[in-house]
Amino acid sequence: MQNSSTLTWVIFGGLCATLIAFSMTISHVYLGDDLAAYVMAGHIFAEGRFDAIYPSVEAARELAPPDYWSNSANLLGRDKPALSPFIYPPLWAAVMGALHPVTTYGALKVIFSGLVTTALIFTAEFTRRLVAPEVSPLASIWSAGVFIPCTTIGVITLNELQAQAFVAVFTVGAFAFSASRRPAIAGTLLALAASLKLFPALFVLFWIARGSWKEAAYFTAVGATLGCLSIAAGGWDMTYTFLLVTSELSSISVTVVTSLGLTPVLSILEHPDVLQAAFNGTGNPLSALRNTAPLWVSLFTKGILIVGLGVLVWLSRHATRFDFHTQILPTALFLVPLTLPLAWTHSYAWALFFPVLLYISTSDRFYGYLTLVLFAGTNTLWITGDIFSFDEKHIMVPVIGTVSVIGIATALFSRTVKSMA
Repeated sequence: MQNSSTLTWVIFGGLCATLIAFSMTISHVYLGDDLAAYVMAGHIFAEGRFDAIYPSVEAARELAPPDYWSNSANLLGRDKPALSPFIYPPLWAAVMGALHPVTTYGALKVIFSGLVTTALIFTAEFTRRLVAPEVSPLASIWSAGVFIPCTTIGVITLNELQAQAFVAVFTVGAFAFSASRRPAIAGTLLALAASLKLFPALFVLFWIARGSWKEAAYFTAVGATLGCLSIAAGGWDMTYTFLLVTSELSSISVTVVTSLGLTPVLSILEHPDVLQAAFNGTGNPLSALRNTAPLWVSLFTKGILIVGLGVLVWLSRHATRFDFHTQILPTALFLVPLTLPLAWTHSYAWALFFPVLLYISTSDRFYGYLTLVLFAGTNTLWITGDIFSFDEKHIMVPVIGTVSVIGIATALFSRTVKSMA
């Protein structure tokens, strides 16, 4: 039995290394827009221009980088300038600034291609350990090998070299290590996730509700340490600018083909002219949908997040470990990004592997249907053309994807409430 287990892990390691090496080999085809923003922030941090790292409030509304980045194509050594702004805590600008003297964008693109692929593979593996520990680890490799290149969630995360891949592996890994009674690692991983994107901090509520005080304590201690390091790295002014820009982004709505959430889709209802243009086939209707989210949309989505997450946290208090991992946690992983003001396709990377691994583990048709909906509903970009050219996509692309995720979240929520209540 031990030999079989060892052989399985050897095969797992070999396949994992093959996927990572392949991804690094083809790194030149990735857009790498999120990485470009990181590298530019590092360049500017190393120059000491702390005031030019974050966009102005006006630029943030357009999701545009600062004007100072206009020559970033030359600095990065790529065909086009950095298109995305840097919206991460000052700590990560300081980290990239430290790497600036010893590496280049091209080298980092190869390295991050491997790191993002590794993060997605281990997100699948940590998911398996939570929901299907009795299943061979080769199932997680199979899931990663199919769902990374064959879903827009996986492709966009990899294509843009998104930091969301690290948020995903840290968050799911935190609960996997908590399940194996390693609270220090669990709390540290969730703190790292929250240091990249703030919203993973919401998941500490589950540890508090379930009495996992050690995990919550480590999360608080490591999170506070990372926060202090971030302030020390960038100073109060840079930290204030980051918080100001983050606050501004929480009030806007951007509807593009990679939007996958309630706010960007419901905001379309405020633009009947855009809807008419979409169905008449005139112009590019998506370009008009970048503005402040309507108040009723903001209140509605925040209400769903508060009520939905509140019910899940309440149900988790007395849930068994199995029920928590297979029902409550995946429901929350779909619910949270669905209600974010800026909801993107890659925001669901942490939930990508739950339905398929639950189906592999239980053979429950319910999870099989969820897998099909996730696979088909969020893959409408494949149907509408080249994934690397978004300009001509129809407005129904984000609508279909969002409706699919709403269906998955609602189905999971209904089953969770029914079985836990």
